[in-house]
Amino acid sequence: MKTTLKSYSFTLIFILLTTFIFSLVLTILKQNDLISLNVSNIVTNILSLSLFFIGALLLGTKQKSKGLINGLILALLYICICLISGITFDSVGVVIKFIAKILLIMLGAIVGVNLKK
Repeated sequence: MKTTLKSYSFTLIFILLTTFIFSLVLTILKQNDLISLNVSNIVTNILSLSLFFIGALLLGTKQKSKGLINGLILALLYICICLISGITFDSVGVVIKFIAKILLIMLGAIVGVNLKK
């Protein structure tokens, strides 16, 4: 139980910290006019989705079993964090990104469990 809680905590911290760092870098690049707004939005979406997949992949490799259940638990934790932080689902694009992140979390955990070292 203790290692499971550590794994979920590590995964959530990894996702949040790397998202913050990449957002900070993209903001600096955008403010200095090194990239355009369209490029910034595309890179943000790609990085965000890939970080959720990689984070869940790390969780799956640490847990080594029950990838779908671990992915569902991590997805529920993400949903709780989003609801607590007050994210509004005011557009179709936000809902699609939210669902894509949840599906990538579950897929990443399943793939992570099935990776052989």
